[in-house]
Amino acid sequence: MRFTLLASVFGLLACADKTEDSGASHDHSHHGDDELPDDFDPATTVTSDGGTYTVSYTTNPSPIPESDEFAVSFSTSGGTIIAVDGTMPTHGHGMNVTPVLTDNGDGTYSASPFAFYMPGYWVIHATIEGEDGSTEQASFDVDCCE
Repeated sequence: MRFTLLASVFGLLACADKTEDSGASHDHSHHGDDELPDDFDPATTVTSDGGTYTVSYTTNPSPIPESDEFAVSFSTSGGTIIAVDGTMPTHGHGMNVTPVLTDNGDGTYSASPFAFYMPGYWVIHATIEGEDGSTEQASFDVDCCE
């Protein structure tokens, strides 16, 4: 009886759909957003949401590769960048990596790794803290990936 049950289980497993092989990479191309928001702005320099700071970014490599790690360099007109992140707002999730932020001591910052693991609309966020402890956010719209 045990042999028959065990053989049945293995038989079912052998016949199962293997399109979601947990050990293989998964093609996310069908998950991407076809539409960008109406207010999409691909600018790499923006004013923070409180209007106090101007923040810029560049990526290495550029353009951003899909599903591969990349680094982001930031510069700010003042304040201190204290946090960075990337999100896919229309999907309600972020990245599956946590970037480490480094203050280069000259108004520039380096952060890595970033990884956009599916194509579509992403947003890179930088949180800036002022001398008074207040925070503002700079957000960059990104159409990933070429």
